[in-house]
Formats: sequence, C-alpha cells, structure tokens
Amino acid sequence: MKSLSQQDPRRIGFAALGALVVLAVVVTVLSTVHWGERSYTAHLANTGGLRAGEDVQVAGVLVGRVRSITLGPQDVVVEFGVDSGVQLGRDTTAAVRVGTLLGTHYLALDPQGSGDLQNDTIASDRTSVPYNLQDVIDSASGIAGKLDAPGIARALTAVSDAMEGSRTEFGPALKGIAAASDVIASRSNQIGELLTAARGLVHEVNAGSGDLVQLLIQSTQVLDEIRTRRSEIHGLLVKTTALSDSVIRTVGTTDQELSHALSSINEVLATLRRQDRTLRSGISLLGPAVRYLANAFGDGPWLSGSIDSVVPDPLVCKQKGTC
Repeated sequence: MKSLSQQDPRRIGFAALGALVVLAVVVTVLSTVHWGERSYTAHLANTGGLRAGEDVQVAGVLVGRVRSITLGPQDVVVEFGVDSGVQLGRDTTAAVRVGTLLGTHYLALDPQGSGDLQNDTIASDRTSVPYNLQDVIDSASGIAGKLDAPGIARALTAVSDAMEGSRTEFGPALKGIAAASDVIASRSNQIGELLTAARGLVHEVNAGSGDLVQLLIQSTQVLDEIRTRRSEIHGLLVKTTALSDSVIRTVGTTDQELSHALSSINEVLATLRRQDRTLRSGISLLGPAVRYLANAFGDGPWLSGSIDSVVPDPLVCKQKGTC
C-alpha cells in the first residue's frame, strides 16, 4: 500500500472536494428539514409587520416559527411550521399580533373545528392583520368626501365670531380653571385620602349588603302585613272614634247629675268626719256585745245563757253552804 506522500495529489484533491460537496448537501438538507414539525400556509391581506423567524403561538404558547413570507397574486403567503402534536381543525383562524413595544410580532393561531386543516392552508377570509395607517386613511378619505365642506366652514366661522364676542370672558374663565387645578394639585393628598375613605365605605357597605337586604326584606314583610290588615286597623280606628264620641256625649248629658251626686257625697263625707268620734265610740262598745252574741249562738241552733247573776250572791252562798 502506498503512503500518502506517494499517492496522486489530484485524486486526493478530488476526494476532498467530493466530501465537501456531500457535507454541504447534508447540511442544507438538515437545515431545510424540520423534524417534529408540520408545515402550514396562511394567506394574509398584508404582512402587518410580520417577519420570517418570528413566533407562532396558540393561546400564548410557542408552537412554531414563521419560515418564509412571499408575495402572492392577491395577498401575502406566509409559510410556517407547527409542532406535530398541535391539532389544527378545518376552521382554524390566524391573526398577526404585536408582541412587544419594540415592534416584534407573532402569528396567533386559534384552532377551531374538527378534522384537519384542508390542504394545510388557512384562507384569507380566516386571517386578520393589525389595523394600519393606510386602512385608516382609506376609510377616512371616503367619509371626508361625504362631508359638507361649506357647511363646516360656516359653522367654524360662527364659532369664531361667538368666541370673538366673548373674548374678554375667556380670560377669567381660564384663570378660574387654572386656580381650580392648582387647588386640586395642592390637595392631592387629601383627595387621595378622601377617595381611600370612600373606597373603604363602599367596601363596608358591600360587606354588609346581606344584612341590608335582610332588613329590607323584613321591612317589606312588615309593610305587607300592615297592608293586609289595613281594613281591620281602619275598622278599629273607626270604632275607637265612635266610642270616644259616645263617651263625650255621655259625659256632656250627665254632667249636672254627676255634679249633684258629687256634692251629695261631699256632704256625706263632711257629716261622717264630724261624727267620727261618736262613730268610733259606738263601734268600740258594739264590739264586745257582738262578741257575746256570737258566743251565745255559736254552740248550735239555740241561745246559750246563764242567769246565775239574777239570784243575789248571799243566797247562793247559803244554799251551797259556802258562806
């Protein structure tokens, strides 16, 4: 076997060149083949700022990358790859969204419908892009063309004339607004405290809303009960009024008789007061007599009594032999 120095240099050069070509082809194939991804196409009205290499997201989750953006006959064709585990239904929609304030974008997919996406393509009627300035200008130009320019000019002239007539009043008004702004700015802390207290009050009212609702419900029940018994309450008030009128009439008709009776009672009481000592003496003497009478009739339906005191004591003494 010949050593490397003894071999033909041209063969070595051709072999190295062939190896480099094969390596380049393999690298190119590997760079273009996306393992574990499935290719899709979306037709957009315009790019909306989307660029190749930006993210493809589903519900905020990164699922792929934008591979290329090309100009079609009537729209923009975006080719992108999505993880093979993500199922895109036949009604899937796509929208270009702004990712950050620095101007990055992403393609947002919304899988909808059943089955698979037909031809792996999202039609233009199911795609959307951010609202751009050209769309605003185009829509505004059509509206502006329908405006009555002379009428607007006359209105602005009338406003200008009115402001010219009250020019001297605008200065104080603007000064008042400025003063009010200064007061608000100088008391911003107090206004903040007031708003905080108001927020706390709202929270307290909200926390006690259940109790307030129960109170209102109970009040409603009381009012309903009063309403259902309104006729009874009305009848009671009517009868009470009639009774009061009857008492007033009775007192009015018997006023003289009552006065005469009261006068007679006063005279009787005066007589009793004058005879008080005699009455008390009679009652004190009547007490023993009544007691003796009760004792006499208390043994039965007869009168018990003793007549020993009728015979003189000396005769009784001699009769008994005790003298």
